[in-house]
Amino acid sequence: MPSFDLPPDDCPDARRRERTTPLLRSLLGRFKWTADPNPPPLSCEIYRMIVAAFISSLIDQHSVRQYRIGNCALEQKKALVSVMLVSRMFLELVCAFWNRHWSETGLLTLEVPTLLKPATLFSLPTSLRDPSCFAHLRVASLDFGRAFEYSNSTWRPLVPNISLPPSLRELEILWFHASEEDKIALVGRLCPNITALRLVFCTMFNRPRCIWWAGHQHSADHEHYLKGCGLAEVEIYARTVALALGALPNLKSIHLGVYFIPPRAINNHRTLPSHARYHPHRDSNRWLNHSPVQNATQFAAMWNAQHPGFPSPNIHLPCLADKKIWEASCPRCFRVWTDRVERAERLAATILAVELCSLKSVSFGSFVAERRTSPSEWMVCRSAGEDRVWVRAQRSGVDCRSVVPILFQRSGAKWVQVERPM
Repeated sequence: MPSFDLPPDDCPDARRRERTTPLLRSLLGRFKWTADPNPPPLSCEIYRMIVAAFISSLIDQHSVRQYRIGNCALEQKKALVSVMLVSRMFLELVCAFWNRHWSETGLLTLEVPTLLKPATLFSLPTSLRDPSCFAHLRVASLDFGRAFEYSNSTWRPLVPNISLPPSLRELEILWFHASEEDKIALVGRLCPNITALRLVFCTMFNRPRCIWWAGHQHSADHEHYLKGCGLAEVEIYARTVALALGALPNLKSIHLGVYFIPPRAINNHRTLPSHARYHPHRDSNRWLNHSPVQNATQFAAMWNAQHPGFPSPNIHLPCLADKKIWEASCPRCFRVWTDRVERAERLAATILAVELCSLKSVSFGSFVAERRTSPSEWMVCRSAGEDRVWVRAQRSGVDCRSVVPILFQRSGAKWVQVERPM
């Protein structure tokens, strides 16, 4: 097999190579480096540039998902405070440069320097804040969980009339009910220069009590995010999404909230005794068992009072499982589906990488991940080439060079796999 030696920048998890040659090291050894005990003072503009670069680097260390969850706040605060304690000038500079990334233009009039909490989540279409007003916003999460309507006996996803600042680099679209292609097209219009995109469906795993599911009670209503694990279908799906993502030329990271499992995996976990033994409580698919009412008439009255404008579900059809049923770990699901899911994810990540040369990481929803909602992450490496390229896809944290590459060759407008890993 030909050698496949990608540079470190193309292998995010590979070990960094030595950046200096023996000749350069010998030359550097002839010079003695000593610190100047009385360095000349720097201008205020230089200090501003230093602090701005520090803040920019600190923001880029975390993903849009981490900002939404908030698990990076303490680490960032410690880093900021350590610089703020240097002097009064540094305190004011850090607050000014940090806060401008999270506050609307014109609202930075705090008398006492204070660090603002990152504002990244915008609930659509009812958000009180316009994301486009955040002139220096780098990351944003758009909540589409209620972006739908019911009128004329029809359920319709809504496309909010929004605009986003040109500074945006990472975008997360949460809990939407349309196809990926629709949302990717929306992103292409709003912010085509982003480098990271997360697309998270509203699913039976993360929002089983969403009103949308009251009007979508059949298994087919979940097929847009339950893709199955057949490799032929997975490849078709990946190529379709890759074509849509071509509208985002700078994209380095993509999360697709699909699950590579068939519907029977859902039914097995809910009904088979070998799975039910791991449920945290008794599961029920009856609507009345999940409410305080005793009959259909009372249920309809309660629903209309709580959800005016939306029809009540057909209580004779099964309801979705409680969220805790999916959050509990199930060793049986893990044994049955882990290998199949991994093969499907690896193939999808490989296809996306060969079609999108800028891509560095891919992640999916995973039926065998923690709480069924944690992303399953893959790093991808792609060699340079116009007609023939080698591609590797490996789990995050695995050395890229330990994974056997796959050779693709261009055939017309399509990349075709010509050599499989041994």
